[in-house]
Amino acid sequence: MKTNPDIPGKYEKVFTINLNALMTFESIKSDLLTLEEVEDVSFNNQVTPCEMTIYSDEEVNDATVQQIVAKHGHQAQPKKFLIS
Repeated sequence: MKTNPDIPGKYEKVFTINLNALMTFESIKSDLLTLEEVEDVSFNNQVTPCEMTIYSDEEVNDATVQQIVAKHGHQAQPKKFLIS
């Protein structure tokens, strides 16, 4: 029996994203999943601005994520940089 569950990704990185439609997010998610280190991506439209969380086994480069999102006509900012 396994003592440690296989949780997708050891790291979580939260980005704010300027979209609110899950259908639009699916194409962004599929492109993000092509990155080797990315295990899963989730979308949260219950907060403003909307957030996406990237689960990975390694650190993910912010600029790479931002370029992929920009390719779809949207913007993503790491949440850690936002001032509350």
